[in-house]
Amino acid sequence: MDKPADPLLRVCAPIDAAEWERMHAEVRAISAARLAMMNARFVSRVMRYMPKRRPNSQKIVYALGTFGLIVSLLMTLIGGIPYKGYRLELLFAAFFVAIMVVTYFVPAIEALQKRRQPAFNFRLAGFTANRVLKSAKKSLPFDAEYQFFDDKVAYTRIANDKPELRWKRALKGVYLPGDGFTLLYKKQTSQEPYGILLHTSPEVSEQLERLGVKRMVD
Repeated sequence: MDKPADPLLRVCAPIDAAEWERMHAEVRAISAARLAMMNARFVSRVMRYMPKRRPNSQKIVYALGTFGLIVSLLMTLIGGIPYKGYRLELLFAAFFVAIMVVTYFVPAIEALQKRRQPAFNFRLAGFTANRVLKSAKKSLPFDAEYQFFDDKVAYTRIANDKPELRWKRALKGVYLPGDGFTLLYKKQTSQEPYGILLHTSPEVSEQLERLGVKRMVD
């Protein structure tokens, strides 16, 4: 019987409640920052297709809306425009009123969004941190051991001096290193990590690169 291949790298890190809380806070901060970055990129792409703001644009909208309301009122006075049971001049009036109201509140809505966005991102990031560290929290305290082979990585959790092989598989996608851990994502544009490696060794990044898992580029 062939002897199992020796790992190219073996790393082991103790994880206790204090370390878990520290990693949870950092994973949350990283996830919140990533959410903010991706939101900013999305808004930037959308704004490329929007007309540029001008100082007098609000006044122009109000003037056109007022003109539309006057025309709608004149249509009503001469009998309106009935169409399949609807009064088109009233629909036109409602449209102009809606445009004027939205235009009036857009700056306030944008300001409110900017104020609430960081708190919203931080809340969502908390769910991410809870998910990726949920399994680890249940086993505290323990030692996290990773063995890197030619084509796979094995993760063993050692609690009360009892090792338990949690998984052994080929990793994929991209990685994002943190302080004492590495987050794994399926692709560059993924928001949610699919896994986490609990370690403090700088050699892990080299092994991930060797396995084809590339570092995430901001």
